[in-house]
Amino acid sequence: MNAIKKNIISSFVAIITWCCITQTGAYPQEEKLPEHIAYDIKAERIKFTNDSAKITWKMNPNFNGEFVVGRGQGEFKNIDDVLKAKLVGVFYPTQDGFLIDRDLQPGKSYYYIILSKEHLLKREIEIIQGVNCTSTPIIISTEPGIVTNISAELKKDSSVMIKWKNPKGDNLKFCLYRSKSLISSPAELEVAEKIATTDNNEFMDNNIPEYGSFFYAVTVVDKNNIEYFSPEPDKNFTTKGVYRKGKTLSTPLNVAAFLTDNNSVIIKWEKSKSRTDKELSGYEIYRSDEVINSLLKLRFATLIKIVDAETITYRDENPGPGKYFYAVFSRYNDGTVDINFEDESSYTKTPIIINLPFKITAMTHDIIDNKLVLKWNYVGNSGIEEVEIFRSKIIPADSSKIMRDDIIGTENIKAGKFIISFPEKGTYFYGVLPKDSTKITEIVPEINATKVINTENNHSKIEELEKTKENNKSKRIDNKKEDNESLPKGDRNLLELSKSDKLESIIRNLFYKGKYELAKRELKKFMDLSTDPLSRGKARLFLARCYIETGDYKKALLLLNNDEVKNNYPEDFRFWFDFATSKLK
Repeated sequence: MNAIKKNIISSFVAIITWCCITQTGAYPQEEKLPEHIAYDIKAERIKFTNDSAKITWKMNPNFNGEFVVGRGQGEFKNIDDVLKAKLVGVFYPTQDGFLIDRDLQPGKSYYYIILSKEHLLKREIEIIQGVNCTSTPIIISTEPGIVTNISAELKKDSSVMIKWKNPKGDNLKFCLYRSKSLISSPAELEVAEKIATTDNNEFMDNNIPEYGSFFYAVTVVDKNNIEYFSPEPDKNFTTKGVYRKGKTLSTPLNVAAFLTDNNSVIIKWEKSKSRTDKELSGYEIYRSDEVINSLLKLRFATLIKIVDAETITYRDENPGPGKYFYAVFSRYNDGTVDINFEDESSYTKTPIIINLPFKITAMTHDIIDNKLVLKWNYVGNSGIEEVEIFRSKIIPADSSKIMRDDIIGTENIKAGKFIISFPEKGTYFYGVLPKDSTKITEIVPEINATKVINTENNHSKIEELEKTKENNKSKRIDNKKEDNESLPKGDRNLLELSKSDKLESIIRNLFYKGKYELAKRELKKFMDLSTDPLSRGKARLFLARCYIETGDYKKALLLLNNDEVKNNYPEDFRFWFDFATSKLK
């Protein structure tokens, strides 16, 4: 009797302790958390918007499962609060814990929680404030409205008067920004210069430089000090530049770019003449994969060279395969750079496109979880993407010596890796070749083939690992057997290992690595060849999830609405069908 009382008291203390941890987030360190608990969740409203929030968190990469992110309009205090939450994202532990939640409604407050999907389905829900759920809400206030009728006028004293019409509302303030390019988006606003905060409906800009074109925008700040900017042309940002003496410090450069025979790029421009007493010292040359026609685009461009004032050409040696745009700006002795986009003469508008055939440049291997992982690097952006993986006991001189029996699989060159079961004892070479029978490719170790792999030493280690793994697996099965028997069919399927190593490989190495296009192709191939309804259902389920990840929710719904998915994975079907449907609303 005393033993029973002791056990009851111990259990009660454990429950009280768990409840305290659940409500207060009393996990001081990451390593004390179970693997299935996400942690360090944070949520914040995205600057200048009134409908979006950024959520970040951390996950244990060793956890073998998925995490789901939920959103609610009240604090998460119990299981009912969690089950009422709206699903806003699904993540694997190896992905970044980052989500932008859009379409939030003004006048409402939002809380977020992240849970293991497996534990959610089994209703084993742990709510840990400040750890896996937010304790402070994201408050979306009602936007006061935008300013309208903005105008910018150059005065005789070379100052600029900016005027606008204020929206209705109390305790509003207005922030004025100036830029050398259009401020037509929140991103452009981020790189603009904030020149004033006022509660008036006009401002005199007395510090405009003598040369250069300038654009303005006005944001609204409410009583909670939240700043709003929903850009509308000629309402809250100007579309015509204002300038004093000239739009640019120097004469137009008329920048042009040309591709040479050896895939280098020649950038040419006209010699600049200063319109001021400033002395020209040289030119700055930029490269980007987008047209460099604004301060925002320039921010993400690469400064590839600064040349002297006498130089009017530059050779960009072998930038590699891709699409390229260039910009050139005059530079002066006092450090001033004539950055301008007004006359469109400082940047190229037609891309230079360099196409190079795919080519393997390096190859290595690893042994991970009793698997042989072949890895390679490549260059190029055109040609046949599919490669063949071969195995041989001697290193062939070239691809003509490879027999069909040597081919052990195919992969997309962009995957960069291929995983196989560990081979039998012996010595082997592995290699990767383009799937092109019309060309003979030289085979070079550590370039497109591995060094010799001797498996003798690894098999004893693998056998030991297998024994340990089997023992651990048996323990887990024994521990979960009782719970598993009580689960619906769909939940049991979540815990069972798929009979198809190929399908698991596609899911693990393509889907969970974010390679959705490759995963789509391989899953379709698998479905065409498989006759097992269970495996086909799983392949169809993950194919639908690929379309969800790429935003094609209609295709996802068509794939999910199938008996092989509904009958074999009912919980997953309902979960993902509801998610895809909610995205179409």
